Amino acid sequence: MDEKQNYERFDLDNDYEGGEWVGDEYFYRNKKQKHQQTADDRLYGVFADSDSEGEGRGRKQSRKAADFSKPVGFVSSGITQDTTQKPEDVVKSEHQTMPAAGAGLGAGPRMGAGGGVGSSSQIPSADEEMQEDQEGLLPTAFGQRIMQSAAQRAKAQAALRQKEAVKATPRTGATADIGKFEQHTKGFGQKMLEKMGYVAGQGLGSKGQGISRPVEAKVRPQKAGLGAGGHSEHKLSMEIEQPQAEPAAAVKTAQAKTWKKKNAVARSSRQDYKTVADVLNEVAERPLEQPKQTIIDMRGKQKRLVTNMQHLNQEQQEDTADMTPMPELQHNMRLLVDVAEADIQCIDGKLRHEKDTAVILGREQARLQEEVKAAAQQVHSLNQILQTVRQCQSSDASVTITITDVEQVYSRLKQQHREEYYMYNLAAAALAQASPRLTQLLMHWHPLEDPTLGTAEFTRWRDLLESEQQKRNVVFQASGGTSSDPYVQLCSALVMPKLNRVVTNDWEPRNPEPMLQFMELWGPLLPGALQQQVLESLIFPKLCRAVEQWEPRTETVAVHAWLHPWLPYLGPRMDELYPTIRFKLSAALQQWHPSDQSALALLRPWHTVFDAKDWDALVMRSIVPKLAWALQDVLVINPLQQDLAPFHWLTAWHTVLPQHHMVNLLEFRFFPAWHRVLQHWLANTPDFDEVTRWYMGWKSLFPQDLVDHERIRAQFNSALNSMNHAVDGRAVPAWQQAHMEAQPQTAPAQPATYGAYAAGAAAQLSGQYTAAAEDLTLRQLAESYAADNDIQLLPKAGQLEEGLQVYAFDKVSIIMDNVKGIIKARIADRWVSVSLEELMAQNTQRKAKLRR
Repeated sequence: MDEKQNYERFDLDNDYEGGEWVGDEYFYRNKKQKHQQTADDRLYGVFADSDSEGEGRGRKQSRKAADFSKPVGFVSSGITQDTTQKPEDVVKSEHQTMPAAGAGLGAGPRMGAGGGVGSSSQIPSADEEMQEDQEGLLPTAFGQRIMQSAAQRAKAQAALRQKEAVKATPRTGATADIGKFEQHTKGFGQKMLEKMGYVAGQGLGSKGQGISRPVEAKVRPQKAGLGAGGHSEHKLSMEIEQPQAEPAAAVKTAQAKTWKKKNAVARSSRQDYKTVADVLNEVAERPLEQPKQTIIDMRGKQKRLVTNMQHLNQEQQEDTADMTPMPELQHNMRLLVDVAEADIQCIDGKLRHEKDTAVILGREQARLQEEVKAAAQQVHSLNQILQTVRQCQSSDASVTITITDVEQVYSRLKQQHREEYYMYNLAAAALAQASPRLTQLLMHWHPLEDPTLGTAEFTRWRDLLESEQQKRNVVFQASGGTSSDPYVQLCSALVMPKLNRVVTNDWEPRNPEPMLQFMELWGPLLPGALQQQVLESLIFPKLCRAVEQWEPRTETVAVHAWLHPWLPYLGPRMDELYPTIRFKLSAALQQWHPSDQSALALLRPWHTVFDAKDWDALVMRSIVPKLAWALQDVLVINPLQQDLAPFHWLTAWHTVLPQHHMVNLLEFRFFPAWHRVLQHWLANTPDFDEVTRWYMGWKSLFPQDLVDHERIRAQFNSALNSMNHAVDGRAVPAWQQAHMEAQPQTAPAQPATYGAYAAGAAAQLSGQYTAAAEDLTLRQLAESYAADNDIQLLPKAGQLEEGLQVYAFDKVSIIMDNVKGIIKARIADRWVSVSLEELMAQNTQRKAKLRR
């Protein structure tokens, strides 16, 4: 063996076919396919059969040649079949080409029974006609391929119809007894097969593609291998029954060539055309299109872009059911139809858009024409307004235009042209015309002496000058302190200057009637801002100065007579005056005697004005101690000669004093002495009728609400019980006796002077009025201490420290914290906690410094 033979198997020729060396490079046509071991090779080994000895066993089949008759890539290729003829197809073709009995040589398959040698049928068959047409139409090699592919598709469709016919044909023979034994069972197996798509008599599987006969059990020789001794094995096969041949007329109808010129009549009778109206109606009936998005159909062998969802399923069906040649022609025609429909829809959309645009432009034109008419009417209206306004202007000095004439002109303008009156602010023009004339009218006007002057004119002009916003109190005052409302400007220019001068210089607060009369007449005429300015800036400061100068001991006019009429106007603003009034009232009541009814007349009007706690503190400090002194020391209970004046002093305050104070005074200052007198009288064999009259007389002196009070009723019941015991001759009950023993037997010694009693009255009542003392606030205690030392305690308006009101304790500034219970005084620019004694000492020091 030479060297070439040794390395021959490593040469490139063994791996490639059609190779040759060109220069130093090796070129080849294709690569040789190496043998791959198949399943038969692994099972049978060297005993495996081969269909072709010349060709290697297990050699891979070559790829099928490309089918150029298929459509382009985005159209499904349909069902293709192998072009190689099967043995049974060869046998069928031989039988078809064999001449019929009695036919001569060369007779065709459609030749009649009596044809001679070389004779043929005069009427060509449909296949021959198709072949002739296709040969004339597609004479090239590419056309032959198209014809071959069309024949393959026709054959595939025939096989598919045959398969469907087999499925539809009921099975007979061996399959008839399948599952017969289940008539003795529940039939579970048959039910499971039916759920999986099995039909009795057909093959297994949802499409009947499986075996139709059951597996047969066949006894094999003992110890015999597969295929040993010529033993035949059972093979699973499907019963396929050939479908009945279709009628020739149906085949001819299916294969009719209506596109030929000679079949124009059949073509014209079958074809249906769509008009533009049909296309547009179909578009209108379709649901609204969703936003366009790219759709790719991946259901076939190749991906394709979906351009029309309407033909999506139709294309899929045509891929498997098309039997006509050149399906790509149908696809292209369909594309042309879709493009034409799209163009029709686009043109129709543009046409509708133009129609809609024309409608919109028509409406816009009508709107503009209406605006032109409205503008013309507005110009005409303005001309009329201008002519009317000019009536108030006269170049002739001899013609006098009064305020009434001007008012009538602008009243007519407002009635006839109300919208333009407010739009163009004709009220400003009216103000310019009315202001000089009203100024002349009020030239010598005194608001307090003649408040009615000008009210009628201002009432009429207010409706003409005041704006809608001012009427709704939306706009009071513009920026910069001046209002833009014409009526506010008129009042500010003509009324307010005169009123300021008169109130500041001439009005006396103790004589409120002139100012009250002015407010009653001009209050409704003045705008809200100006009315508030009059009350806050003119009247209230005058009232504050008058209250500071008021002296209740010397003045004959009560303070409430000239303060209370302003309560409806000032309301809560008057609260700043109340501390000063209470302080001065407390100071004046220090020398008051209970028999003097002037104090009751002075305090009664303030009962409902002061706050409940402030009123309670005032009467507790100035009234209750002196009434208690009158009941205990002045009132003498004597059945023989009774003086009821001190008792009437108490009952006169019944409507003013709180009820609990009245009950405490009677229970602790009146009833003890009254019970002692009754007890002494009952102990000396009295006349019980006279005792009864005495008892009923005292009870009738009490107001009914006090008689109904529980504690007062208990006192009378106790006295009645004692009278009943005395009538029955029994002793006084133990609790009544104990109650009387608990009372002092003798009245306390009367102080040497009334002032000494007044100084200690609050201390004597402290234990009996614990509840009332607990209600006193720190400010009330400080007011009481200041009143005892004849010092004024007044709040400083607008001054706060630590969120608390600053008060003036004569010469010292203080704040009072009720929560913490401390009083702070400003000493050396610092706020220091002090007691009332330290506060008094600090005030004394400052007075001494001022004297120096």
